[in-house]
Amino acid sequence: MPVADQKPDKRKSFSAYWYAYGGFDALIKSPYLWLSFGFASYLWPAWLVNSNGSAPWAAVALQVLPSMVSFSLGALAIVLNMSPGPFFDVIREGGSEKSLYIKFIAVFFHFVLVQMIGVFGAILCLFSATQLTSFLFFWVFCYSIGAGVAAGINLFGLAQLKNGAGKIGD
Repeated sequence: MPVADQKPDKRKSFSAYWYAYGGFDALIKSPYLWLSFGFASYLWPAWLVNSNGSAPWAAVALQVLPSMVSFSLGALAIVLNMSPGPFFDVIREGGSEKSLYIKFIAVFFHFVLVQMIGVFGAILCLFSATQLTSFLFFWVFCYSIGAGVAAGINLFGLAQLKNGAGKIGD
């Protein structure tokens, strides 16, 4: 069957992402996760549910997150369309499941996934929130900002590698 006719198995793709990202161990050890927890905890007045059962922070998240998702998907599309060449061959590491290229894509997918969970949570908390759901999804919203910093750092690291590869004829 030609490659163009094949459809990716979404479960396998998600498993491959989770593996490349580093799984639960990487998530729980992420400084961005814990910094965002501290930030969300410090800003406790922001996630308090008001008398009509909604969380005011959710409106802010729904203004911020769509722009972040657009940036993320645009950056991901650019990286996915990298031109073939020696640099690309090096970061693909022979097609390894944990190549630098796959790890980079996993970080960006993680960024998109966290943002989409944040959008879902913000919609939920805008209309029907408890203190617990409001705090958890506010934490996710804060984490999406931290994940953006992590994705940006990875993008900069990739640029440094590409810059260094230019010295060897890329």
